[in-house]
Amino acid sequence: MSSGSLRSVAAWDALYEHIFSPGAYPIHIPGDTPAMAKPMHMNGHNVVFLCRAGNICNSYDPFHLPLCTHDEFIQQAVEVASAPSDAEAQRCSRATGINGFPVLAILSSLSFPDSFGHDLMHLIPENIVKNLIMLWTGDFKGIENDEEDYKLQPGVISAIGDACVLAGNTTPAAFSLVIILNDCLSMSIDSEYVNTILRTWIVEWVQLYKKFYYKYESSRLPVCTLTLHVLLHIPDNILTAGPIKSHKNLYASFSHHMWDIVQNNAIKVRYNLHRELDLSDHSEELRHGHQFPECIAVLKPHVCSSITPLARTAVKNFLIRSFDISPDEAAGFIPDEISQWGKISLLNGGNTIRAAELVQQSKRNVMCNALFLKVTSPPLTSNTSLMIYQYSHDVDKNCNNH
Repeated sequence: MSSGSLRSVAAWDALYEHIFSPGAYPIHIPGDTPAMAKPMHMNGHNVVFLCRAGNICNSYDPFHLPLCTHDEFIQQAVEVASAPSDAEAQRCSRATGINGFPVLAILSSLSFPDSFGHDLMHLIPENIVKNLIMLWTGDFKGIENDEEDYKLQPGVISAIGDACVLAGNTTPAAFSLVIILNDCLSMSIDSEYVNTILRTWIVEWVQLYKKFYYKYESSRLPVCTLTLHVLLHIPDNILTAGPIKSHKNLYASFSHHMWDIVQNNAIKVRYNLHRELDLSDHSEELRHGHQFPECIAVLKPHVCSSITPLARTAVKNFLIRSFDISPDEAAGFIPDEISQWGKISLLNGGNTIRAAELVQQSKRNVMCNALFLKVTSPPLTSNTSLMIYQYSHDVDKNCNNH
């Protein structure tokens, strides 16, 4: 990992055949509260204010949550780390939930707490849904609910479970929590929809939950768990880091891809179809490159651009020496724009010659460039019309990316 004064060890890229400096710039690290306590250097659940995403006090507007900014978080972390005594550090830690300065704060690609979103799996299926079932069965933290209308008898719970298994994917999407979950798992979603409709769905669901189960009675306060509040932060998580994508069948898809590769290799060996079934980048380049008969093939990357003054002078001098013509005649043969190819392949088993600068700048090699652009939106006011762009580039002078 490279950032600031940190330097990684040079590595060899066997796919593109060059040395590069590996760098990692994480931008999003989602997870539940216990998991995020470590990378964020927070105290987990053992604090006065549990929410890691906002400056939550006794009362707040659920439609406009008081979110914590990166600067506020870092300032609070510095205050804990630089406290004059252990007692003062503990007091600050209990008040803010921050246990010290997080080591990941040295990575400018991360923004605290925005980069540490909430994990949907732990939030809804493993917490909110689980708590609802415990409330319906009368098994939630000793809360007395024998007289409540929502309590279900064991036989009813069993029948509902059997019906859910049979229903499968036909479960109605009209249930509000199902709508919220489906929206959160959408591969794409409009920001205006998130900020209005989805946020309204979530706020209304939380308010109904409090009405039915909390009933605004202090003795029933345990039903208002941290995960219930965190649900209100989901729209802001989506607006900050994009849709919470589903990783359903991730490993199955990867397994199928590997199986296809193995089958292709087996067919190549058995039927001697190495050339016909060659799916490598080199084979693709040769099929789409421009070949000159019995000589060479010019391969991508390919650009059309003007000749630099230095190159123009070199070409002109070559023409003068080789063809014994005047400087004006040589200059007349040089076009204003030329076609440039990144590679030349000598046919019939010859080598491939690379133009280092052009290949380095191509899209295929952009992954070797330790570069990112971080965009921060300042608080919106009537006079706000700008965004803050932060550019970072890790330069390794000892690394040859040719």
